[in-house]
Amino acid sequence: MNQNFGGQTSLAASGYEGDAAYVGFSPRKPAFSLYLDCDFDKRDKLLKDFGTHKAAKACIYFKKVADINIDTLKKMIRLSVRFTQKKYPPIASAKSAPI
Repeated sequence: MNQNFGGQTSLAASGYEGDAAYVGFSPRKPAFSLYLDCDFDKRDKLLKDFGTHKAAKACIYFKKVADINIDTLKKMIRLSVRFTQKKYPPIASAKSAPI
């Protein structure tokens, strides 16, 4: 079961309007999948302190919660959400989900 946290309706520079989650999480059998924005500040540095993982562009895979640094995870989520909110400001008429 996938789980998304927070989100907003945004208007991209291309004119596309859509809903996007700030953070996504999926507990898959081979590994947990964490979906964050791939362009937030300090991402690469924080991944070095994250713990045992594999990373793709916007997805971070890890096998056990015990293998990761929870404080680093919290920082990454905060920075990713702030970056996404700044990059894609909510449409004035849309309600953003609380974080």
